[in-house]
Amino acid sequence: MKRVLQVLGSLQRGGAESLVMNIYRNIDRNEIQFDFIVREYIEEGYEKEVKQLGGRIFVIPSPQRIGLLRCIKEHIKIIKNNGPYIAVHSHMNAMSFISMYSAKKCGIRNRISHSHSTSFPGKLKSKIGGFLTKLFSNKLLACSEDAGKKLFQNNKFDVITNGIDINKFILANKNEQLKYKEKLNMNDDKLYICHIGRFVEPKNHEFIIEIAEKLKVKNINFEITLLGNGPKFSKIKKLVDDRNLKEYVKLLGSIPNIDDYLKAVDLLILPSLYEGFPVTLVESQASGLPALVSTNITKKVDFGLNLISFVPLNIEEWVNAIINDKKNRLFNKNDIYDKITQNKYNIEYTTNEMLKIYSKKG
Repeated sequence: MKRVLQVLGSLQRGGAESLVMNIYRNIDRNEIQFDFIVREYIEEGYEKEVKQLGGRIFVIPSPQRIGLLRCIKEHIKIIKNNGPYIAVHSHMNAMSFISMYSAKKCGIRNRISHSHSTSFPGKLKSKIGGFLTKLFSNKLLACSEDAGKKLFQNNKFDVITNGIDINKFILANKNEQLKYKEKLNMNDDKLYICHIGRFVEPKNHEFIIEIAEKLKVKNINFEITLLGNGPKFSKIKKLVDDRNLKEYVKLLGSIPNIDDYLKAVDLLILPSLYEGFPVTLVESQASGLPALVSTNITKKVDFGLNLISFVPLNIEEWVNAIINDKKNRLFNKNDIYDKITQNKYNIEYTTNEMLKIYSKKG
């Protein structure tokens, strides 16, 4: 059996993590297995599923916690002791140089760096990290053209789409949606809004709290569900409590049944400050779910299903759009499947492309 080592910040349910897990579920695991290096272990993430699928998880704290040299030594030790690996695939953006250098020291020929964002904190560090990542990698990938150009500049890279299992999200009709509403204890007379994403600065959760305050003042019968976890979770929870919004804003953490919510709610919101290519919007379109997203998100995420509205980050415009600019949920299974497949976001396409890259010699 051949093994590939995936390097991620964690196994929580985010965009890069979802991509890797979608590929993992769809490969022939009798032929190829994945192992994972992460910076932290998150109980409510994908850890349990990884172990069920036969993967191994190794935790190496961040270089900020244990120092850069020790971090590299730990990577080298894991690669040497648990291989052989046919590839090391890092999703750490500008910090990918750590695993790429370690893989090179261990004689791994297939060293893959994957860019998942269009903005990185710390300009000098990201420039140095990006330079070293390109130096030690021999394959550069990105989730979008913009994400690739941001990290790799003028270097050649390939775009690998964040493919999804379309059939997991598609709804047949309105009655099926109502069954999911009932399953999640949602009333049919309330406006249910959902946000999916890590509790980090780029996701702009404070803006969502502002939206909730405005909708409350306007006496809108609504509920916003925030799905995800992250370093800002406690801060946002306190903000909800302090502003007396507990009745209107629900923080559910990282949950395994995100597809149930996409099939049940009435609207997805994504007021991000910046993104790479949010897989959440691929999933929401597969569910036929209307979405309001910030103009900071690439227009390429719109697959022409008339489900996505781009709105500037102005609070009044967002509130008015939520109240007035209502799009209808789409139940056309054939059109949804065809549009997502034509745009190469079907997981079968993504998995085949990644298997070609993993199997490449040298």
